[in-house]
Amino acid sequence: MNHHTTWRAALLAAGACVATSADVDSLRSTINDLRVTQTRSDSARAAQIAMAGAQMALLDDSMRALSARIAKMNGDMRGDLYAINQQLIQIQELTGQSQRRLQDLRSSLEQRQAEGQTGAAPAAAGAAVGAAAAGSAPATPGPSELFQLSLDQLRRGSNATARNGLVGRGQRRLQRGWARSVVVARRRGT
Repeated sequence: MNHHTTWRAALLAAGACVATSADVDSLRSTINDLRVTQTRSDSARAAQIAMAGAQMALLDDSMRALSARIAKMNGDMRGDLYAINQQLIQIQELTGQSQRRLQDLRSSLEQRQAEGQTGAAPAAAGAAVGAAAAGSAPATPGPSELFQLSLDQLRRGSNATARNGLVGRGQRRLQRGWARSVVVARRRGT
């Protein structure tokens, strides 16, 4: 029994380790199928990675082009805004010059009108009456001259006097307060 058991155990052990050629071919076929599947999977993954890399490169190029366009547009807008600001400054300067010229023309017209009125009065009433009228009080300044005098007072720091002249209140006070200024300004020829 001992001998039989040994044989049986040896036979059993040998049968378990022995593979037939069909078993080996089946195993090779399964391994080859696994290798082919793995290769296909690796190839698909490599194609996906290559496609993602190409898309990233296209996206990067698009971003660079977009960034360049934005930078150019930003520069163009800055240049345009600078040009617009320069034009606004020129318009403001021209407007200021036009306003000054209009004020000068109005003052000149008012001065001529005042001289015409004071010049006509002595001729009509006689030299004595004209001398008395001219010596008694200076001619009342016109609106443009009052405005200019108010601005002069404002520049000198006399805010209350300037406000009265600009608003039009207290015209008598202005006439009294500025009578000296008008006389001095007329003597200077301004």
